[in-house]
Amino acid sequence: MKCAHCKQNIKIKDIKDSLTCPYCQKKTFILTCVHCESRFISKQFRSPYTCKKCKEKQSLCPEPASEQQSIEKRAVFISYAHEDKAWLTTIKKYLDFYKNEGLTVWTDQELRAGDQWNTEIETAITHASIAILLISIDFFNSSFIMDKEMPCIQEQYKNNGMRVIPIIVSQCPWDKNAWIKQLQVRPDEAVPLDQCKKISEVLTSFADEIFQLVQSQPLEKKSKSFGSASVLMCNRIPQLRSFLTNYHVHKMPQFYFIHGREQDQHNSLVTRYNQTIIHKRIQEIYDVSEKPYMCEYVFKEYGKKSDDQQNTLLYDIGIELTGESMHDITSFEKLVNATIFEQQNAIIISHKIEEDFFHKDLLTWYIQEFWTKGCANYLKKYKHERIPQFILFFNIIYEAGFLNKLTHRKKKMIRWINEITPKNSTFVLIPELEPVIRPDVQSWFNTYTSDLKDCPHYESKRNECIKQLFPNPKGSRPMAVVEEKLVGFSRQF
Repeated sequence: MKCAHCKQNIKIKDIKDSLTCPYCQKKTFILTCVHCESRFISKQFRSPYTCKKCKEKQSLCPEPASEQQSIEKRAVFISYAHEDKAWLTTIKKYLDFYKNEGLTVWTDQELRAGDQWNTEIETAITHASIAILLISIDFFNSSFIMDKEMPCIQEQYKNNGMRVIPIIVSQCPWDKNAWIKQLQVRPDEAVPLDQCKKISEVLTSFADEIFQLVQSQPLEKKSKSFGSASVLMCNRIPQLRSFLTNYHVHKMPQFYFIHGREQDQHNSLVTRYNQTIIHKRIQEIYDVSEKPYMCEYVFKEYGKKSDDQQNTLLYDIGIELTGESMHDITSFEKLVNATIFEQQNAIIISHKIEEDFFHKDLLTWYIQEFWTKGCANYLKKYKHERIPQFILFFNIIYEAGFLNKLTHRKKKMIRWINEITPKNSTFVLIPELEPVIRPDVQSWFNTYTSDLKDCPHYESKRNECIKQLFPNPKGSRPMAVVEEKLVGFSRQF
C-alpha cells in the first residue's frame, strides 16, 4: 500500500487500523466502509466520511465526549517510548479486560488527526489518577518523556496524590534515576518483563492491582478545571478586535498577516481565532459540529529561479494538505476536490515565515495567482459547486535586532502588503503582537479562574505565579513564557 502523505510504497504483513510510514514518520489510517466493505487510506481519522466507492456517508468514529466526560474517564495514563510499542499493546490487552468495569486507559494512541497533541497529553496526565511508566533504556533516552511528560507526572504525584507505578519491560539502569528508585517498581524483585518466564501471570496480577487501585481512588478532582484552552485567552485584545471586524464566511480565500517576534506565539493566536470565532461562525451558518481543518506549513529556501520556487512551494503545499503534489495554478481545482476536504466547511492554513525566508515575489504570486485567481477561475467554472472556505494566516517572525533596523524591516513589509492586496479578497494586517504586561495576567486570573477562589492555596499560588512572571511590576514578558506559566498554574487545579 502507499503512504497517504508521501506516497511511498509500504510493505505490510497484515491489515491494521493504522500504521506509521518509515519514510515520513506520519500516520496513515486504513478505513473500511460499513456499507460496501471496501478499504481505503486516509491522512486522518475523522467523522463523518464519504466512501470513495459507494459514496455513502458514514461515521468512522464516535463523536468526542464533552470535556468533563472525557476527563472523568481518563483514569490511567501510560507513558512509554515508541520503541516499546509492542509491550504497550501487550500490557493494554490485560488492562482492557476491566474496561467494562470502568477502567479506562489513555495513551497517545488516543490522539486523532487535528488534535493539539501536546496539550492533550498534558490534560490526560493532569486528570489521571494513576500513571504507569514502561521502563526501558529507550524510555530514559526519550527527550519528550523526560522533558515534557515526567515533570508533569512528578507534579501530579507531589501535589495531587497521583499513584505512579513503573513497570520494567527490559533491563536498564533504572535504579540510577533518583526519583524512580524511590517508587515501588513492578514486576516483583524488579525482574524485567522480557526475562519473566510466566509473563501472563505477571501481567494478570498487574492489571488486577491497577484495577483495585482505581476502584479505591475517587476520580473527581479536588476543584473545578477551567480547561487548557483558557491559557490562550490572555491579552491580544487589539488582534481579536481586528480579526473579528474583518472575518466573514465567504467563498473567496481570506488572508491575515500576523507579525511579531519568535516568542510572541503567532500560532496560539491562530488557534484562539479558530476556537473563539471561526468555529462558532461556521457552526451558526452550516449547523455542523465538526471543527475546521487546521494545519501548519513552514516556509523555507526554494532556490533562486522563480519557476523552481513556485513548483517547490506548490508541491510542498499539496503534500501537506492532501498527500498529493500540485504543479501549477490549475491544481487549485485538484485541491478543492481532494477527498480529505469533502466534508469540510473551513480550512485553516497557518504559514510560518521567518524573516530570512520572506520572499516577496514568491508570496505575491502565491497569494494573487494561486489562491485568488485560482479560486476565481474555479467559481466561474463551477458556479453552483460547494467550496470550503480557505482562511490563510501568514505568521511573520522578526529576527532580534537593533530597534532602528527592525523598524525599517517592518515598514518594508507593511508597504508590500498594502501594494499586493487582491481585489474582492479579505486581506488584513493584524496589529503587531506585543509582550504581555502584569495587568493582562491579572485580568486573565479574574476572568478564567474565578470559580477556583474557594480552593485551598488558590490565592497564594496565584500571587506566586504573578510575582514569578513579573518581578518588576512595570515589566513585560513574551507570550510564550506567560502561556507556559499559566499552563503550570492550571495543572495544580
